[in-house]
Amino acid sequence: MAPAPTPVPSFGSDVRAAAVVALAPAGETSVRLRRLVDALVPTLLDGSEIRLVDASGLDHVATAPRDAPDLTLRVADLEEVRARVLASARREVWRADQDGATSCVVACVLDGDDAIGTITCVVTTPGRVLDADAADAVADVGRLVGTSVGRELLQRRARDAARRSQRLASQLHQLIAASIAVAGIQRERDVVAAIAPRARSVFDADEAVVTLDRGPGAPLQVAARRGDGSRLSDPEGADVALPSSAGVSTVALRDGDWLVAPLLEQRGATRGSICVRRSPEVTFSDDDVEVASLLAQTASSALDATEMHQTIQRSEERLRVLVDTAPIGIVETDLDGGIEWWNRAAADLFGWPAADLRVEHGDAASPAFPDAARVPLRALWAAAASGETVSAHDLSGVELGGRRRELAASVALVSPAHGRRGSLLTVVEDVTDHRQLMEELRHAQRMDVIGQLSSSVAHDFNNLLTLIAGYAELLKLEAGDDGRAAQLARDIQTTTTRASTLTGKLLTMGRTKLPAPAVFSPVASVRELSEVLDRILGAEVALTLSLDATTPAIRADVDQFEQMVMNLATNARDAMDDGGELRIAIGPTTLAAGALEPGDYVRIEIADTGAGMDEETLRRCFEPLFTTKGPSKGTGLGLPAARRVVVESGGSIEVHSERGVGTTFEILFPAAGEVPADAAPTAAPAAPVGAATILLAEDEAGIRELLARILRHNGFEVLETESGEQALDVARAFEGSIDLLVSDVVMLGMSGGELAATLQAERPDVLVVLVSGNVDSAVVESVAEGTGVFLAKPFKPSELIGVIAELLGRHRATTTS
Repeated sequence: MAPAPTPVPSFGSDVRAAAVVALAPAGETSVRLRRLVDALVPTLLDGSEIRLVDASGLDHVATAPRDAPDLTLRVADLEEVRARVLASARREVWRADQDGATSCVVACVLDGDDAIGTITCVVTTPGRVLDADAADAVADVGRLVGTSVGRELLQRRARDAARRSQRLASQLHQLIAASIAVAGIQRERDVVAAIAPRARSVFDADEAVVTLDRGPGAPLQVAARRGDGSRLSDPEGADVALPSSAGVSTVALRDGDWLVAPLLEQRGATRGSICVRRSPEVTFSDDDVEVASLLAQTASSALDATEMHQTIQRSEERLRVLVDTAPIGIVETDLDGGIEWWNRAAADLFGWPAADLRVEHGDAASPAFPDAARVPLRALWAAAASGETVSAHDLSGVELGGRRRELAASVALVSPAHGRRGSLLTVVEDVTDHRQLMEELRHAQRMDVIGQLSSSVAHDFNNLLTLIAGYAELLKLEAGDDGRAAQLARDIQTTTTRASTLTGKLLTMGRTKLPAPAVFSPVASVRELSEVLDRILGAEVALTLSLDATTPAIRADVDQFEQMVMNLATNARDAMDDGGELRIAIGPTTLAAGALEPGDYVRIEIADTGAGMDEETLRRCFEPLFTTKGPSKGTGLGLPAARRVVVESGGSIEVHSERGVGTTFEILFPAAGEVPADAAPTAAPAAPVGAATILLAEDEAGIRELLARILRHNGFEVLETESGEQALDVARAFEGSIDLLVSDVVMLGMSGGELAATLQAERPDVLVVLVSGNVDSAVVESVAEGTGVFLAKPFKPSELIGVIAELLGRHRATTTS
């Protein structure tokens, strides 16, 4: 029977003493643990191992003797025992083999109540055992080891916490600097360029790349490298392989060697990213992830601010352009009416300097509203300041640029903001021209009615004159040698011609058409108007004409020119209540220099001996809608229309007047340098050229009978019809050829123009003569080119025969050549 094993003598006190010495705070944990196991082996033990397994990452193993085999090879199930001890924090003592050669104690290394490792003590000397006292000593050593290690862990955590705090403080300081650096930047490119080097500096990284994938400045990429500064690069050809999460991640994260933080828009969408990279040996901490998020938020806020700034700038620019180019004046004043700002239209309207050249309020040169506008505006300002809505208030008779204008004003209150007092916006529009146009439109509508009535009367009157002229010519032909009868016929023709001229001038008064400038003789025009003027002036006003036959032609609208002369004559008549004289003088003149271009001009002087005008009336006489007559006598449009005709023709008009003496209008027109179309020599009417068949369409029986008689008298075969529809029926039923159509333009049902177009579509060789007393020659545009002519009523039979002969002769010459 084997002898009973003996405990290790004085093991407990010696182990504790060795532990106290070995674990004295001198050196790192691994050194102290090595000293401890070396002190225990081989003096007290045959083998010892201390193993620390700390969750913080500290992992130390100290074994003695160093060249001994691993204890796990010498002691069966040692790893399982250690696991149980760590789990239970209780020691275990046992005989490790059957022959009693090995005795083992495993105790827990405790840091307070936390098990952070194990201490294993082994004796292999036969007869020696580790008893309960030895186990207590080993457990005490475990607690000593735990306390020593815990003290070092605390010191290490304190140092780590201090370093972390310092690093965080540095990063936060750099974050603040970054936010200050990007705080006023107004372009996305500049924000990205400022963030990249700061991102590298904040994390002490080897490389930082900031990308912008969306937005006005995208795509954009700026890279900053250690020792290489930062540079802008093309995202498509960049030499940096960014992590896959760049540009798509919505939260800050670690991606391999990279730390990625997204740049987010206000709506939460990703617009880019901040990517920083260190060497693989240095990892990013959770604090780094948080700091990256803060830096990305700073950059995103700066990008949002630049986007908002640009939006505000664009809005302000649009508003500035809109206000400055608005066709109406906009003026900002204080609540007392002091002018603070105005747009370009207001400067043009009131003759103020440009707003960017304005002087401070209170300066003597500060702009001000005209007196005539300021008084009513004060009432509008007071009403608007009290909260009332003021719109479209008339400001009448405001003198601007030497002319009285009609204005419309609206006022709105601008509420106070940011410590400033409220202000008033005054919108002023010059409505003079608008009202003039409206009045001219009403006048044109009245004249259109007059023109339609005149046209209707002229049609019937010209038909009668055509009959009178036709029968007068027939009478002259049949009078033969009876000289007295022939003279009477000629007198009838002369009177008919004068009546026709008078009818034409009356039609001019009611005509409303677009200006059609033409070259004409003003002398001939005024001479033709003389009969109409005599009737306008009446018996108590004498008309005196002084017309120089050498006066050149002018270029203007004939109707407007004649209307101007009649308007001035009407004004002169109204100024001579007790009678007087109206003198019209026309002659050539030459200007060397002055307001008009040097050259040849026609001078027209229209003077009366009436009451004259005072200074106020003389100054305003050309203003639209201004009149000194009663509401039923004047519109205030005659003189403005006269000036418009003259100015549009390149001339000038001036007026001189004296109370009790009279008024003189002096008008200058540039000489045209051309011969009037109606003054050009014309060929004598061609004689009849053989037999021809003529289709006659005229709804007036007397005119139709006269025309048929004239045509047959000159050898033509005539097909008489009384309407356009009947003319078509006769033409379609007639088997022979029809050479020419003579038709009135204005008929019941189908007009002459429609008849001609339809007939030529069926018989292309038919020539056309259209006659009318109240339409112009443009009506022949409805027929084929070169196949029609227009003849105005009234006309002589010889004129009709001459037109027909010329048209037939020209057509037959063309077809035979």
